[in-house]
Amino acid sequence: MDESISDLIGTLSALVVPLGICAVFVFLGYIDYRGKRRRLEMLHQERLAAIERGIPLPELPELGPPPPRPAGPKGEHPNAALATGIILLFGGLGGVGALALVPAQELHRYWSTPLPLAMVGFGLVLFHNLTKKSAN
Repeated sequence: MDESISDLIGTLSALVVPLGICAVFVFLGYIDYRGKRRRLEMLHQERLAAIERGIPLPELPELGPPPPRPAGPKGEHPNAALATGIILLFGGLGGVGALALVPAQELHRYWSTPLPLAMVGFGLVLFHNLTKKSAN
């Protein structure tokens, strides 16, 4: 029984982790495709409106990367690294504690699996504290 659960966990992790990584890249590609399609649709609507009004048609622009977003209220929140760091830190520590205290003895050896999440979270909290501007 002990080896069968361990073999099952090993087999599932060998299947799920690569598929999950592939799914992330497929999702990111879909998001990029959807953004390009939306920009092309907007260009098409502008061209149709210009044709209806009799305005000469401009050249079609290249569909390269979108222009950079202006810094302002929609920019990155100054405490984003801190919030993400706290979530990852306590999520990782909770996972370590859960795997260390679970009654199933075969899972105790995996206690260090969520430790990288806690370390990344600690690093983000440390980064936030080292780079924050003093309020003078």
